Amino acid sequence: MADSGDPVGTGLIASLARPGGNVTGMAGMTAELAGKSVELIREMIPSATQVALCNGPDQFYKSFLQQIELGGRTAGVAIKPIILGGNNELDGAFTTMSAERVDAVIVQPSRPTRRAAELAVNYHLPAVSVPRRFADEGGLLSYSPRQADIYREAASYVDKNPQRREPRQLAGRATN
Repeated sequence: MADSGDPVGTGLIASLARPGGNVTGMAGMTAELAGKSVELIREMIPSATQVALCNGPDQFYKSFLQQIELGGRTAGVAIKPIILGGNNELDGAFTTMSAERVDAVIVQPSRPTRRAAELAVNYHLPAVSVPRRFADEGGLLSYSPRQADIYREAASYVDKNPQRREPRQLAGRATN
């Protein structure tokens, strides 16, 4: 388990303290970082009172929305969820957000971040998301851990696992 979002909320594990089974590692906890995004928007745009969230029905959207709403309450910002049925609805969502004059947009990481960044620029809407690639693709801000560090640390967990089996030889190839 390396970059699994919210493993408890998605049902991947029972709890972080006792995951059960053969699960080892750490979670990216992307949803928790999303709440921080609201705080950062408020710091960049002190007058922001309404932030839209481009969200969509996948295994991560509920925990992501909950953390954004919690961040909104803490920062005194109203959160307007825009639930996308599919990625093809992203263009229309930005048209709606612009017409409703939201102050900023948070893009769920599982949405197409490159297209969202392009639309945010076209509509002059400050937009943030969790993954670094969002800022690299033209979004205003991203806030997340370095993915390379997550995977490097996950590899160290695998290496420390006492149940890890050494590869066995099968027809001249190493397998697990």
